[in-house]
Amino acid sequence: MKKVIGAVLAALSEYAEDLLILAGLAFIALATFLWSFIVGLYVTGAELFGLGVWFTIHGKLIQKK
Repeated sequence: MKKVIGAVLAALSEYAEDLLILAGLAFIALATFLWSFIVGLYVTGAELFGLGVWFTIHGKLIQKK
């Protein structure tokens, strides 16, 4: 059981920064949608565009080590 937990934590720690960034962007989009639907769509589009650029440059999820 300890080996499984250690493996899960090792996998999560490798992508912890990306997960926190995605969670932060999700909360920003949620707060914007609560404010205005149209503005929320613009913010979500900008976030998706930014994530596309980010993953194109860094490519952590696409390239294997």
